[in-house]
Amino acid sequence: MKLDEKLLLKEKEAAELLGMSTHFLRRDRISALPVGIPFMRIGASIRYRRAELEAWIADQMHRQSNSPKLRDLPPDSRNDEPRRRGRPKKTQRRSAIDDSSA
Repeated sequence: MKLDEKLLLKEKEAAELLGMSTHFLRRDRISALPVGIPFMRIGASIRYRRAELEAWIADQMHRQSNSPKLRDLPPDSRNDEPRRRGRPKKTQRRSAIDDSSA
């Protein structure tokens, strides 16, 4: 039976359809914040419905195309301050401590 004709897909087949790894699918199932890829458990087996996967793909495309771009947001909602990486310098830490004790 061809992959196009199957109603229920195994994990490896679903990963091929989505263009993702089986590890990603496993991680999504057990994650506290899942991506939301629909699956079903039949006994100890995991199966994915082809129609649900295709609907999920279409929904992802719709969500991404409707998300606002940074340039479209009003200037008040943008965070134009440069992002700092790493541990704060000692002078920044001392000023934060002094501010909180006052």
